[in-house]
Amino acid sequence: MHEYTPQGVPDSLMLQKPFAPARLVTAVATLLNAVPPPEPTETNVRFPPIADMSRCLLTGGVKRAVLFSIAALASCTSKPQPTCPSIEALAHGDAVADARAVLARGDRHLLMLGGYVGSVPGVKNWAGYQLQEIEGTSDTATDACRLLGATAEAYATKYNQTIVDGTRNSAAAMPLSNASINDAQFRLKVRRDGTFNWNGQVVNEATLRDYLGKFSAMPKGAGPLSAEFEPGTPTTIKDLVRGDIADSGLCRQGRCLEVKWGTPTSVVN
Repeated sequence: MHEYTPQGVPDSLMLQKPFAPARLVTAVATLLNAVPPPEPTETNVRFPPIADMSRCLLTGGVKRAVLFSIAALASCTSKPQPTCPSIEALAHGDAVADARAVLARGDRHLLMLGGYVGSVPGVKNWAGYQLQEIEGTSDTATDACRLLGATAEAYATKYNQTIVDGTRNSAAAMPLSNASINDAQFRLKVRRDGTFNWNGQVVNEATLRDYLGKFSAMPKGAGPLSAEFEPGTPTTIKDLVRGDIADSGLCRQGRCLEVKWGTPTSVVN
């Protein structure tokens, strides 16, 4: 606080910005306390007039009221504004880079905006994909999060499109074959309902990825993996499975191929 009197404004103080609310209260209290009381006279020293007594009481009451009001105002203005950290972080993130990092880990989950009717921005058909809801987009989201809904949608759109495009690119690495399958080959069947069958055993997606990794680590003498899809299987599921196979390294080893559904098995003597 600096005296502002030299600038032509007597009985005032100047606060330099930024200042804490408590300093404002202190400054006002200092000015109020600097107001001198009424000068005593011969007639009011022993018996001050009722008007003077009222004036003193009123002055003290006004001081307290002013200080109380300023303190209350300062406390209100110092409260932090509500935030939505989960979506604010997305505003500073790189959706494309984040999606590529997820693909590199063999993960292909998509992002969805929650609510009574959720949505998956940037993707028309997400059958077969695992979905992860962005925090702060549900029906119970705070007002601060709802105001950032467009930010969440823009991030999810870029992220989802990158995941889908990356999956399609991986799927393109899997060659097609019209040859028959010998009974010594590993065989993967994918049904239209998304069920996976590995050499006659029903497995889930996590187990399928585990088997692909272990099979890829086997010597080339173990032979290739043949995959076949039941007619009517959604394209998204086909791309996911093809992408998983390609990402396992089998296609780089020349050990992956796709055959028609129901391709006969030849017996190896």
